[in-house]
Amino acid sequence: MENAKTELHNTAEVRPEAGGFFVMGKKGTLWLVLDVDKDAGTALVLAEKDIGYMAYNSKKTLLEDVTWETCTLRRWLNNDYFNSVFSEAEKAVIIESELHNPDNPKHHSLSRGGNDTRDKIFLLSIEEAEKYFKDNEDRATGCWWWLRSPGSAGTEAAGIYSYGGISYSGDFAYHRDRCGVRPAFRINLRSELFQSLTYISQVEKVNTEAPPDNAEPEPHNTDEVRPEAGAYFTMGKEGSLWVILDVDKDAETALVLAEKDIDYRPYHDRKEAVTWETCTLRKWLNSEYYKSAFSNTQKEAIIESELENPNNPEYWDTYGGNTTRDKIFLLSIDEARKYINDYHILAINREWWLRSPGEDSCHAAYIDYKGIYTIFGNHVNVKYSVRPAFRIDMKSKFFRSLLTAGQSGDVVFKNPPQHVPVEIEIRDRDYL
Repeated sequence: MENAKTELHNTAEVRPEAGGFFVMGKKGTLWLVLDVDKDAGTALVLAEKDIGYMAYNSKKTLLEDVTWETCTLRRWLNNDYFNSVFSEAEKAVIIESELHNPDNPKHHSLSRGGNDTRDKIFLLSIEEAEKYFKDNEDRATGCWWWLRSPGSAGTEAAGIYSYGGISYSGDFAYHRDRCGVRPAFRINLRSELFQSLTYISQVEKVNTEAPPDNAEPEPHNTDEVRPEAGAYFTMGKEGSLWVILDVDKDAETALVLAEKDIDYRPYHDRKEAVTWETCTLRKWLNSEYYKSAFSNTQKEAIIESELENPNNPEYWDTYGGNTTRDKIFLLSIDEARKYINDYHILAINREWWLRSPGEDSCHAAYIDYKGIYTIFGNHVNVKYSVRPAFRIDMKSKFFRSLLTAGQSGDVVFKNPPQHVPVEIEIRDRDYL
């Protein structure tokens, strides 16, 4: 393939198909064709890479819900971006699309999609990301990028992980340091302008990017990747993101916590005196959740931990119960205080359970949506978010595979973009 060149075609001779590319815009952006409507003579296209990092909604608040209709990113895409990036002729071939904005399919009771909108430029929805890409690898760009769908709460928006998995829970709408923007639009294929654009078929692009047969492999860093507290990795059949809270270098184990909640459940299925040992949430985590969420290789990497269950440190020394042995568990008050020193890890904009008892045995402690330790707790039959934790064997086959992936250049362990120290705040019972 020496001196190989891409053969370029005029679109009058080539019918664009899903998987093809064309160049358009003042910055020479490459656009991926996702879908062709031959009857309407239109195509849905997406920027091949993100055009930069930007917040979904630039108003930094944990309290104000936002939808695609009301977010600042929609306004920017359809004004500043649209007017500055495309020529007048290019603007004329971009079709104003009527967009349906459904609720989050996994968190629909908590997160509404909002009204339908009409937009020239937009982001893909969760449903479109599922429909137009065949797998995670097809969606992956090496960075996290926004979708227009809501996340697991009204203050969050869904996205795509760097490896291509769909983040149904999403991220806070005001985050911008790690959240890429991939604009999409529908284009008129019958226009004279589109006929003049440079079109590259999927096969041509692959052939152009392929190295010569005798090419030497590019060297990569063979130093062992050493994950540390604060780094993230993906694990589980749904591609959950886990944050490392602590590394025991002697035992070669790590304590990890789900970055977001994985469900919304009561600590116990009825209001009665209970401990972590006897609660129904412990049973569910170590049976249904454990069996369904992880592959067999991943299960082998999860260590059965011996857990102390101390009494409540503030309220009448409420009994914490017997020591337990668990694969999956919740953090205790003491563990959360000890290992979480970043506000972004602590506050997820909703309450999440701890395993420690509250002011009496009918209450369990939790962290509130602002990251405040609510030691007196709430009734055990109330539904709050669940953030599982476990210890992972760093010598296991699965964890070693993460290290290997890290050596080859894949983004596996990623540190958070911004560290916000936690000032531990405890909500007293008199607060209410």
